[in-house]
Formats: sequence, structure tokens, C-alpha cells
Amino acid sequence: MIGLPVEKDHRFVVNRQGFLFYSAYLPSDSLTPGKSFKLDILLEPLKLGSRVILRNVFFDTDSFTIKKESFPELLELAELLTQNTQTKIEIGGHTDNTGDYNYNINLSRARAESVRKFLMVKGIAPDRLTAAGFGPDQPISDNRTEKGRAENRRTDIRITSTRAPNP
Repeated sequence: MIGLPVEKDHRFVVNRQGFLFYSAYLPSDSLTPGKSFKLDILLEPLKLGSRVILRNVFFDTDSFTIKKESFPELLELAELLTQNTQTKIEIGGHTDNTGDYNYNINLSRARAESVRKFLMVKGIAPDRLTAAGFGPDQPISDNRTEKGRAENRRTDIRITSTRAPNP
């Protein structure tokens, strides 16, 4: 059990060796003073095809420049890849369905490429990283609400190749 100040936004990461990490973002407006909530966290094993949403990677509207508050999450990803040298990933950029389709495809691709470049600067070999822009084509929520559109605007990763590290 953890007490959280309700006047602040909270970001956290849960990790364990052999698994993809889990990240979450809790905006202050989702917390109620004196009210508790339970969060069950199931970690995804680090295996071919596993996916994780990078919930703490942020961009301004119409921008592919990574916001500085994204750095802790991206450093967590760099550490995961550093510890698992046989793992390759696809970085996926996603948008909601508002605006021009081709613009969204290009923006999502540029955002994924920005994450790829960040990881390369942190020492991850380029041949272990691919970037793909899916635009609005893979929604995970309803695009008819602002909450759903916000969930659809995301960056995620998918394991494309891996081998368990030697103990």
C-alpha cells in the first residue's frame, strides 16, 4: 500500500528480470482524496511477440520531439535492451483517427523514429531497433471519446527477436 499526494501526477515503472517492464501514468485528476484503489500488474514475459505500451513517453501535439519527462521511461527501455543483448524490438508509433490519415501515418512514424534515435544515442545497436508508424490503424480504445483518443495516441514496443541471456 502506498499513499500518493492527490495534487500531483504520478508515473511509475515495475520491472523484473526476464519480463518486459510495466509503466503507468496516473494524472492528479484520476485520484480522489481518502479513496483507495487497487492496481493489479501482470508483467509480460520477455519473448518473441511480447508487447508493452510505453505509457510515459510524451510528445506535444503535432510534434515528434520527445518531451523530457519521457526520458526516465526511455532509459528504462535502454536498460532492458542493455541487459538483454539478444533482444530486438519494433518501436510502434500510433495516433488517434482525427485529422488527415497520411499526416497521422507520417507523424506516428517520425515519433517511433525519435524513440529509435534516443535508444541509439544510449548505445543500443541500430540493427536491434526498427521503427514503424501505424497512425490510426491499430486503436486500442474508442476514438469517439477524448479518453479513448488519448489512449490510442501511444508508443509501444514489440519483441521481434530474443534469446534468453546466459545465467
